[in-house]
Amino acid sequence: IGVVLLELVTGRSGVLDQPKRCHLVQWVRSRLAEADITAPKLGGRYDNCSILKVIDLAMLCVDISAHQRPTMTEVVMRLKESLQPENNNGSDPNAYIFND
Repeated sequence: IGVVLLELVTGRSGVLDQPKRCHLVQWVRSRLAEADITAPKLGGRYDNCSILKVIDLAMLCVDISAHQRPTMTEVVMRLKESLQPENNNGSDPNAYIFND
């Protein structure tokens, strides 16, 4: 689920070919280190705090250590929590963060 969340947030595929071939997780890690993450697919509909929470969750889901990864129940709960600020701003509480 982690790679899927990253694909949705970044609008990129799981394997990148530009500028060199690498996995999306590696690309996100390098961008996080540089504090350079954008979410073009979300079109500015969500605040950066919510997007960063989803990215943090996605990175937990791809942790090398299986016992560090959240369960699907935890993933759903954390996604709902990540959307809470958005829902309080008048958007549809049933909307998904990744609607196009």
